[in-house]
Amino acid sequence: MNLSGGISLPNTASSLLGGANLSSFTSQISQLKQQVDQQISTLAGSIMQQLIGQIQQSLAQAQQLAQQLGGQPGAGAGGLPSAGGDAGGAGGAGDVGGDGALGGIGGAGVGGAADSTGMTPQSAAGALSSYMSQNGVDPITPNQLYQLSQNPPAGTPPDVSKAAQFMLQNPDVFKAIETHDVAGADGKAGIGDMQWAAQGGADGTQGAQAQPTMSDGSPVTMQSAAGAIAAYGQQNGVGTTDPNSLYQLAMNPPTGTPPDVQSAAKFMLQNPSAYQAIETADVKGADGLSAMANFQKAAQGGIADPTARTATAGASSSPDTSKVASQMMMRMMLMSSGMGGNGLGMQMPKPSTDDDDV
Repeated sequence: MNLSGGISLPNTASSLLGGANLSSFTSQISQLKQQVDQQISTLAGSIMQQLIGQIQQSLAQAQQLAQQLGGQPGAGAGGLPSAGGDAGGAGGAGDVGGDGALGGIGGAGVGGAADSTGMTPQSAAGALSSYMSQNGVDPITPNQLYQLSQNPPAGTPPDVSKAAQFMLQNPDVFKAIETHDVAGADGKAGIGDMQWAAQGGADGTQGAQAQPTMSDGSPVTMQSAAGAIAAYGQQNGVGTTDPNSLYQLAMNPPTGTPPDVQSAAKFMLQNPSAYQAIETADVKGADGLSAMANFQKAAQGGIADPTARTATAGASSSPDTSKVASQMMMRMMLMSSGMGGNGLGMQMPKPSTDDDDV
């Protein structure tokens, strides 16, 4: 078959046309091309929406992770008296950042954000001042705070226990409160001191507190802290200790006290569960008084470390930030590759239909 313009079609092509003219055949092909273009456009739009949704989900996960991460501050003490009761405290909310991670280790701040106990310096002081007034407690010491936290009397409100825990775990806050009227950290805070803090007097005095470390830069553990305190006790003829003494070692240590001993005392205040495990190793019941023999046992690994279990559990339950970041990067690269003129182009998956021959 010969067409105008010198173009000839084979007999096979002519038969395919079925007698139709060339313009009709061209029109059919144009319509078919439009249908294919529409299908591709629809499929591409669907995939882009899915990618955008996945990226938004990853960003939300990263934001939640940054909000979840947090830290704890420190405490300390000096001499070594007898029984008593005090409570442990909790760490402050972590700031986004720190060593390339999404969340840094945060400290607590007097009058600042609530820590893991849900308390702030002002709310903790308010709970304690009310409790002290109702129960005739004046002053209050780390020994009593430890008892309120770890072995509270029947009927003690939960928030009072949390407040006591907050003060122990944030010894800089307790020191700011107990020394606001009289200089010298004697570890005794009167009702007036707590009422002052409950009205916002201590706001702004709580700075970021890093976890205590040993002189070699290693983090303090229950075992290393117990070893430092046991050695200090042996050298100074101290047979027993309690939270009052630990507070003095951390916040107002005698001249010549090694820095590692101060860090060890601070660790014990920050982690009352660790101190309780040590002081109840020989006699059940958290009376707050611990023999140095218990610290020697803990230094040799003879007492299970409750803080180690907590750290392990926390690590296993935390989201994998590296996976979140890598997934976000891959998805964003995939999306950008199909947008620009010089990109590699988006790989279009095969539609899950039966019209594969279209």
